[in-house]
Amino acid sequence: MGERRGADDTVRGRAWRVALSGALAGAGALAALSPAGAAPSASALFASALRDATSAHWVHERTIMMIKGSVVSMGVNVIGATGGVQKMITANGGSARLIALDRTRRMFLYANVPALTSMFGISSARAGSAANHWLVLTPSDPNYASVDSATTLASDFSQISFIGAPVLRGETTLATHRVYEIFGAVPASNGMPEGAGTLYVTATARPMPFAYHVVAGSFSLTVAWTGWGHAIALRAPAGAVAFPVK
Repeated sequence: MGERRGADDTVRGRAWRVALSGALAGAGALAALSPAGAAPSASALFASALRDATSAHWVHERTIMMIKGSVVSMGVNVIGATGGVQKMITANGGSARLIALDRTRRMFLYANVPALTSMFGISSARAGSAANHWLVLTPSDPNYASVDSATTLASDFSQISFIGAPVLRGETTLATHRVYEIFGAVPASNGMPEGAGTLYVTATARPMPFAYHVVAGSFSLTVAWTGWGHAIALRAPAGAVAFPVK
């Protein structure tokens, strides 16, 4: 399926590149690129990049969600093989921090009232008493599965997929780095309808995911990855209480 590139596409292109620059800001630089030789097929490159990403131990990730050109949420995450940390803010003033410890099957959430109501569906009455306290979630909690969807490398990168075979558009420069563009139709996910997505992977001897951009109707999502292999220490916060019932 081709991509239309009219005036609106040019504007959207500028907007998402600005969003990508923001996502990459302060996140550190990748190692210098090395010659990669001839590019493989899109499907092979996609599979290889996601396989290596899943086995990379750690990565730093930034996300920006927009609707009709306005930012509605942003995330700063550090994701490992068995857990990670997510920091999320929303346009309605929501703020949340999540610590995932998959080895113990526990997640810990610290959030304010707007985050608990808009992101987790907690009633205002219950959110008031639960806000600004560490809450613990286990697999028996109804919200566990939705929160657990991107807390490890495997669960995070499993969310990237194409409908049918993607197309390799070639090599380009993005944020001063040489990357391959892998383009295709993407399925509905995370509240977004079906759309068009581009995965950018480094044009290196071992290609790794660099950025991901999806446009689906009025929605757009931009994701950037840096700091591959840079680990952080994960500790369970003391005094956490049970996650509230909606």
